[in-house]
Amino acid sequence: MSIEAEDDLLFATAIGNARPLVITPKVTAKAKRHHPAPLHTRSRAELPSLRTSSGEVLHHPSPWTLVSPGISRERLRKLGQSAVDITIDLHGMHREQALGELQRTLTDLLTHRGRIAEIIHGRGLHSEGTPILRQAVYDWLNHGKLHQHILAAIPKPNSGGGACLVLLRRQR
Repeated sequence: MSIEAEDDLLFATAIGNARPLVITPKVTAKAKRHHPAPLHTRSRAELPSLRTSSGEVLHHPSPWTLVSPGISRERLRKLGQSAVDITIDLHGMHREQALGELQRTLTDLLTHRGRIAEIIHGRGLHSEGTPILRQAVYDWLNHGKLHQHILAAIPKPNSGGGACLVLLRRQR
């Protein structure tokens, strides 16, 4: 018997009744996608009071306060006193132009890990007809392409309702 035949016999004896493994494709866990809850408007009773630098207490009208679930009164109070990362002035723009600028600017802010934006939309006092920009901005913040990144939007203290502060979700 040759050495190769002996090796084959030894190998067959050592393996015995072994069968080849059936290879199955790997199972990979699906990444959990976080779908944040939509923003909601708080009732006047749920709204925090904000103090201005002069100590004046401001209560926000509910249609102009958007808050994600889990955002505390304390966080909203701090938002009213926080330094902004960017200011967006939409005065004089038409609705579509303003919303396009808003999306570009907030996307850029998210890219650079900014958290707080001030949006100056005006009150519509000089509009011909019905003012639409403030409502369009709040609707876009609540339902637009970046709504999942927005934690809260509140009227800016001492702005007379012509500007809002937006808190963006922290980027990982």
